[in-house]
Amino acid sequence: MSSDPAASTMGKDAYIDYLEKSGVIDAITTILVGMYKEEEMPRDPVEYLRRYLGDSNATDLEAYKQENATLKRRKEELHQKLGKLMEENMTLDPPENASRYQY
Repeated sequence: MSSDPAASTMGKDAYIDYLEKSGVIDAITTILVGMYKEEEMPRDPVEYLRRYLGDSNATDLEAYKQENATLKRRKEELHQKLGKLMEENMTLDPPENASRYQY
């Protein structure tokens, strides 16, 4: 850039326009707002920014993690229910037929 203030201002404005049009400012603003809404301030704000800038679907990642935890709990509940039903079935069905219910 030249030392002319008008030229550097015009270059700066053009660069800001470029950042706005490319979505960079919106992306950073969204991440900073998300950081502000956290219950606790992140220990390492730079790492927080890197994590969310590195993955454009960071919010989806958190949703997937929550869904995964929910599904794991549901799986465990269903396994327990299956075990109880198999025990109940064993009491109702003669033992000679029990082998067909082995999983």
